[in-house]
Amino acid sequence: MAEMNFLRSELLRRARELRADQVLLVAALLVFAAPLFLAPLTYPPYYEDESWIYATVFEVLRGNGVNTSALGEGVTPLVLFSLVSAPLVGMSPLGPELSVRLAAAIYALLVFAGTWVLARHFAPRGAGGVLPVVLLVATPMMYLTIRYGRIEALSIAFSIWAIVAAAYRRPVATGILASSAVLTHPVCVWIGLPLLAFACVDRWNKRDFLLMIITTIPLSAAQLFWLIWNREGVRIFVDRFFVSDSVSNHGILASVVAEGARYIAYWNELSAVDWVIHAAFLVIPVLAGAFIALLDRRLLPLLIAAVSCFMVLAILVGSKNPYYLIQAMPVAFVLAEVAAERVPRAAVLIVCAGLIAWAGYQHMSSALAARTSHDVSYVVEELATRLPANETVIGPMIYAGLIRARPDIRFYSFHAL
Repeated sequence: MAEMNFLRSELLRRARELRADQVLLVAALLVFAAPLFLAPLTYPPYYEDESWIYATVFEVLRGNGVNTSALGEGVTPLVLFSLVSAPLVGMSPLGPELSVRLAAAIYALLVFAGTWVLARHFAPRGAGGVLPVVLLVATPMMYLTIRYGRIEALSIAFSIWAIVAAAYRRPVATGILASSAVLTHPVCVWIGLPLLAFACVDRWNKRDFLLMIITTIPLSAAQLFWLIWNREGVRIFVDRFFVSDSVSNHGILASVVAEGARYIAYWNELSAVDWVIHAAFLVIPVLAGAFIALLDRRLLPLLIAAVSCFMVLAILVGSKNPYYLIQAMPVAFVLAEVAAERVPRAAVLIVCAGLIAWAGYQHMSSALAARTSHDVSYVVEELATRLPANETVIGPMIYAGLIRARPDIRFYSFHAL
């Protein structure tokens, strides 16, 4: 009894010592995590690309190596993503689809953690690093799309931590994380410019600079070897599924020129309330932080990171840009924290509390409404229990989780035929 009383008093003491920014950080993370418990597969709805991307992970776990043989789509170039995700999915006691969403949520939390550390480094007099995390949670595009079982969340996590490592002048970690980001998702080539900017602005010596470059080689060489060794299978995969080829279809210049129209189209879909919130709490603070960074040499690498990311998105992803915009948000929102240093801390924290309350209401009500929606895991579980051993199944790609639930099954998606 005495031990329980001591533990209770200790927890209360620690709770009283929490600062306002720490309380808001925990609240923001709880708002993000809540749909995992309320409607993990229906808010947002689980869709076929998630099973498609994780099919390679399922194949690794059932001993077939890094391939997409079940889907008949050649050999995936997503080797690093598959090998990193396999232990997470393999250790999960949940069904395949829930394991996919859990892995995506873990990667998202790594993004939030890296953004928080970066904000505290570049804006030590700000709101304790909580503002960019709150903005990530309060932005519907980020809140929903980073939950999908796709490669973006992991690639952003690698990118943001590579910038953190560079900011703290850790050349080996910087090189490993940067190469991991690019090998997870090629769109992360933008990471090269800010890392070079850190080396120049912080006057890295030759040893540190060479260490950063050299440590990118092992992973890059392994990926290159994989692509060359499996070049025919990778070519089939690329021909079928690399839809972000604005360079070949539209031209680089045309894609960049059309960039503004994409954001205008997104802006036009917002309600009046969303429009005000976006302008007041997302766009204006980021632009203010960018202006401040222009005048402060120490902040230039951060500004270059935001700008280079936007430019690569403009060049590479064509009409799919609204989705890939989540790549740019973490660094951009750190600029907002830089601008918040010029505002009274109490005012920033009040705004953060309001945004958390607004996001919580918006998403919790939607998640509760989505709880009764169709759940793909129910179909997969039913099929897994009823199908005979070693059965061959032809079905929609969204049911590819069958090869995780039943490793003996041979599964083919419709378009693989």
